[in-house]
Amino acid sequence: MKAGQNKILLGAILKIYTISYPGESLRHDSLTVSGLTGFGMVEVISHQPNVGSQLISIRIAILRTIRLYSAEARFHIAGLQTRFWSYHALRLTLKPMGLLVSVLKCIVRKDFIREIGTEIVVTHKHIHALKQFLESGSEWALIAESDAIVLPDSHAKIQDLLNSKLFQMPDFPVYVNLAGGLVLDDLGVELAEWRELHLSSPTPPSSNTSCAYLINRLTAVRAENTLLLYPHLQLLGVDWMWNEVLHDGQVTTLHHIPPLLQHGSLQGMTESWNPRRRG
Repeated sequence: MKAGQNKILLGAILKIYTISYPGESLRHDSLTVSGLTGFGMVEVISHQPNVGSQLISIRIAILRTIRLYSAEARFHIAGLQTRFWSYHALRLTLKPMGLLVSVLKCIVRKDFIREIGTEIVVTHKHIHALKQFLESGSEWALIAESDAIVLPDSHAKIQDLLNSKLFQMPDFPVYVNLAGGLVLDDLGVELAEWRELHLSSPTPPSSNTSCAYLINRLTAVRAENTLLLYPHLQLLGVDWMWNEVLHDGQVTTLHHIPPLLQHGSLQGMTESWNPRRRG
């Protein structure tokens, strides 16, 4: 297949969605959107669920906190099988106290509840993008938050990735983290080299960011089915929602090393909506 034909094929099989932050009016000429338009039309997901910047109920905040505790505990139990087993064992030991502190925050701190509500908004925008992707005829979706920064070689490398044999209409679900994120060693995640595409598979299967990722239709279907079975996962931050989808190893989970897109908030290039993650 000629290079020109590859480019046409890429535009036909790839859908791109950009997630705006709550309260942010993401322009179509923004840094992220304009950087991604080299692939074709970018759809901006600015759909805002009702929670908005309003306070969610204490009951919902506590339910979400308990569900997050369960997801984190499952992650650390899986991590006991890695070389970081001592880190995960310590985290499991401290979890009950952390849960108690978080529940108390839900009761006495409105800013903590507002932060949870904002995370729910962002998660719903990602879910909205998944639904739009499944309604399209595309085979792949690149979902990026508004702090994803396109690098000079991002377009060429993503095109090479999708045109490789591994990504030519696979009959298994695939999730690829494109934008780095938190340091995996700090999270107790082991990476194994995988083939020749600068891809590594994490143990436990997980994503360390929701900034930018590439998925195929089978992964979107699996996520949708998981959310139908466990609707409470919609209350989690989107990174932990994905961790719950990925944790059983049924989705081929990969990290591109080095990242194909820059995580703007972590690199100090953009400002996170979360005050705890600023400078």
